[in-house]
Parts: sequence; C-alpha cells; structure tokens
Amino acid sequence: MRGYGRGAGVARLALACAWLAAAACSRESGSAAGDAASATRPDILVLLLDTTRADRLGFYGHAAPTSPQLDALAAQSRVFERAIASANWTLPSHASLFTGLPAHRHGAVAAEGWLRDDCVTLAERLAGAGYQTYLFSANPFVSAEHNLAQGFEVQEHPWQGRWREQVRAYMEQRDYPGEPRQSQFAPFKDAGEVIRRGFARWLAERDDARPFFAFLNLMEAHRPYYATREERLRFLSPEQVERSIQMEHGYRERHAFGFGLHEYSPEDLAAVAGLYDAALRHLDEIVGGIVRDLRDAGRLDHTLLVVTSDHGEHLGDQHRLGHEYSLYDALIRVPLLLRYPPRIAAGRESRAVQQLDLHATLLELAGLPRDPEDGGRSLLAPADPAGAPRWLLSESLEPKRKPVDAVLRHYPNFDPTPWLRPLRSVERAGHKLIQAEGGPSELYEIERDPLELHDRFGERPELAAELAAGLAGLERGERAPAPAVEIDAEQRALLEELGYLGAGEGEAR
Repeated sequence: MRGYGRGAGVARLALACAWLAAAACSRESGSAAGDAASATRPDILVLLLDTTRADRLGFYGHAAPTSPQLDALAAQSRVFERAIASANWTLPSHASLFTGLPAHRHGAVAAEGWLRDDCVTLAERLAGAGYQTYLFSANPFVSAEHNLAQGFEVQEHPWQGRWREQVRAYMEQRDYPGEPRQSQFAPFKDAGEVIRRGFARWLAERDDARPFFAFLNLMEAHRPYYATREERLRFLSPEQVERSIQMEHGYRERHAFGFGLHEYSPEDLAAVAGLYDAALRHLDEIVGGIVRDLRDAGRLDHTLLVVTSDHGEHLGDQHRLGHEYSLYDALIRVPLLLRYPPRIAAGRESRAVQQLDLHATLLELAGLPRDPEDGGRSLLAPADPAGAPRWLLSESLEPKRKPVDAVLRHYPNFDPTPWLRPLRSVERAGHKLIQAEGGPSELYEIERDPLELHDRFGERPELAAELAAGLAGLERGERAPAPAVEIDAEQRALLEELGYLGAGEGEAR
C-alpha cells in the first residue's frame, strides 16, 4: 500500500519553493496590496457535501424543505448559479479541486487510482505558507490511500481510532427503518455529526496565531442512505417510507434500470427522490451546526466558508439512478457558495464557472501566486467579457466495471459497450456537447432545456463542430497515466460497500 508522503517528490517540492519564493518577492517589492493580503489571510473552511446535486437545494429553487440552514447561509453568501464539476464521481473531482487540473491532467480517474506524485495540492501550498491544515473525510477516496491527503497536517476518518466508536454510538441513537446497522463498515457512513465534533475539537486546540485550512467531506447524501424514519416522513408518506426501504436494496436492479433492462414505477422513483431529500435535510442540519460552532467561537466572519459538492446523483432522470455513465447536469452541476464578508459581497452570479476555479480563488485570498498549470480562474475576477464566455470541461475517463459485471450475470445478452466508453462534455454560452469516445455525441441548449431532454446534435451541426473543436483544444497535452494504488483490505471493503469495487451484487444496506 502506498503511504502518506510518497507524493512529496523533489519536483513537487521545487515547484512549491518556487511559488513561495515568488510570493516572498511580491511582498518584499513593497506592494501595499501584497502586504494587506498577507496580513489579512483568512481562515478557510471547505464543506464538501458529497453527492449533492444543486437543484435539490432550496436556494437553487427546490420546493421541498431540504436545506433551511443552507438557504439562510446562501442569503449571506456569493452563490454561483451554475458551477460545473470536473468529473461525475469522487476521486477525479476532488483531485481537480485540490490541484486545479482537469481529470485528464492529474490522472486520478479510476477506482484504484492515485493522484500523480508530481501534483502539488492546495493543502501543500497553504501549509507551506504557514497555514495549519486539517482533513476529516467520510469518503475513503479522500485519503492518503489515494494520495489526496498530501499537505494535511492532521488527517482523520470516521472508521479510524476513537471516531469509529463515536460514530457507532451516534448511530445507535438514531431510528433507522430497515436494518442499516448490519454492515460491518456501516459506522463510517452517518458520520457528519461526529465530523462536526472532531473539527470543533481541533479548532479549539489548534495554534490560534496561525490561519487554518480545513476540509470536511460529509457523506450523508451518498447512497446507502441512513435517514431516520422521522427524517423520511418529512418528505414521504408512511407507505412511501416502506417503499424507500425496499428501493435501497437491489444493486443489480438499479443498474439494470440505467442500462434500460429493468423498470421502476413512478411511485418507486418518487420514493428514491424523497429518500434523497431526507438525507439532504439531515446533512443540512449538520452544516448548520458547523456554522453555529464557528459563530460561537467568534471565527465565522474571519473564515472563508466554501460549500460545494464533488458531483450529483441521478434520481430517475435520464432513466438512471446513481452517478455513473453520464455527464448530464444531474451529476456535474454542483452547488457553490462562498461566504467571506471582508472580501466577497453577498449575491448571486449567473455566469457559468468551474468548480476547480476554487483552487485559484483560495490561493488568491491567501495571498499566494497561482499555479501556472492551474486550469481554472479566480472567482474573484470580473465576469467574462461579452463575446468571450468560458469553455467548461467535465470528464468520465474510466467507467466502472462493477455495475456492468453484476448486470451481465443476469442479462448475458446485454452489450455493455456503449456504457464503457469514456465521456467528455464541454459547455460554452449555454450550449453543451457530450461526446462518447468511439460513439455518438449529444448537444443540448442548457438555458432552454435544463433537463437535457432534447438532443439537438443532428439539427445544429455547425454548433456541434464548434464545440467539438473547443473540446479538443481543452484536452491540450498528453493524458496523464492513471497510476494504480494497492488498496488494503479495510479500504477495499469500504469502497466495495459504496459500490465502487468488486464484482458482487451486494451493497451496504
């Protein structure tokens, strides 16, 4: 198993030193702006709400009460109406956020993937500039096991040490319908409240003379859902609650549905959507608690608070469940808000941005020079000038085999070829092209057709060709190799439980 720290190679260290030297030169030049930036560096807290799609939150227009705490926070924040993730699942999306690189450049794109050793992470940059760095992640991909924890001085996970028993005790207090406790590794899943406690404890014990960068990954919105009966009843009738329990089972059937081999009734899909909303409401309460803790500690207005997600989730739309084999908006349009009153005015931004723009943004606010390889741009910069809208890239480069293999055993005549093609999407000026490698392309007018129901590829060949040329331009340079990591038994069990690894049909209940 590769361990933490292996990524701190000579090349990466040299780059970090060069960037810090550049920052020092800027300060020594007598720039008042540079002096002010270094003197007022914010604390930084990123709340990554794993698997949270934007359009299921109230401040993005969802009618159900999934996010009262986040809605209140959004009213005090800069909200980006259209933020596009770099990938449709955890590992490549987080790697892009941490490095500012698109997925084909950093290479962490497979379930057994490893962030390239020469990639310098945001945590490394900030730690090198004097920030205390803290990671508490409920997702096993966001760990040293996949080289994503480099630069974090303190790394914690709910399945390790004292936290494992605390999560278990917390779950024992909650009224789950069905039998979610049967799984050996279930305690890592419903861990948000314990992550809140861990962060509050670290915050109280840290060196208050130094700024901090903390990154919390919260998994409540990721299947399997551990919403209580009471939480489900906010969104579902008693009959639908029972249906939602049954819909949590059937790993093979869920993926067969996505492949067009199985059908669910509208009532089944409504139960899935309601269960997802219930999980979001639980997540929202945890976020509200973290914000209150910051306020009570007197740190809220001194902290750049970022709320975002790595990807969304299909809830029956596009005849799919889960977050595989797709680059539709249900998966790649994510929430993004920034709260930092000293520098960022509250309001809403209609311009389309990339989630990896956070990399450049956080470096700027910390008074550090940006990485010249960074594929994003600062969200503090003015909106794009008229006639020069952004090109926004998302990628799904290593489609997962596990769902395909599970379905093939029961549908031996099923041809999985269309589902195993790498996907890329590019968006510009409200138009979006989805391109399957060696397969068909799709074209959508996002502003007029936000649900992506009307493929215009055959109707607008010139626009499709323009977007395809733009996509080819974004994929500059060679695609980075996808180095594999040898995963230990416990890590593998965690990832199998989430449905990423293994050939079996089982999944945590």
